Amino acid sequence: MCFRIYERNFWILRARQAIKKILHTCLQCKIARNLFGQDREAPMLAERITASRPFQVTGIEFAGPLYFKGNLPLRKCYIALFTCAIVRAVYLELCSDLTTDTFLLAFQRFIWLRGLPHTVCSDNARTFQDANRELAELCQALLATKNHAHIAQQGITWKFIAPRAASCGGWWERMIGTTKRCLGKLLGRSQSTEKS
Repeated sequence: MCFRIYERNFWILRARQAIKKILHTCLQCKIARNLFGQDREAPMLAERITASRPFQVTGIEFAGPLYFKGNLPLRKCYIALFTCAIVRAVYLELCSDLTTDTFLLAFQRFIWLRGLPHTVCSDNARTFQDANRELAELCQALLATKNHAHIAQQGITWKFIAPRAASCGGWWERMIGTTKRCLGKLLGRSQSTEKS
């Protein structure tokens, strides 16, 4: 009788280590005790989640170059992309170069069609910084005259992202990628004229 009890009750040497080794290599056990990661999303800017009319908060960026044929050899042109931060609408304007004057003309056409934005966000390109400075000077000049004081008081707040941090402007950079991909499929390697 004692012999049978002795057979049933035995002690396995280093059992804890053997069980841990088996549990460590068992795929089902790993899945069962796995803790799923909790991603912490960055907070959205208040301008991007506050309801307002389209293009009230606008992101601006240049895309290109595009090559056009004309009387002269191939010419470079650029696309000024204006995108709404809230409804993700896109407005495109063709610019002959990246100078401040050309951009201000494109920006003026944008304002005529879409209205004056409250906030403009862009990267730190020299063109955008010069445009901001010229618009601030224009607002000061308009404040001096009584006729345009109301327009000048509704000035534009221009926000620049951190230098060399293109990821901060991801909401307009994504639209640049989408626009380039669509234009690449549409135009391919063909060289179109400005009218087409």
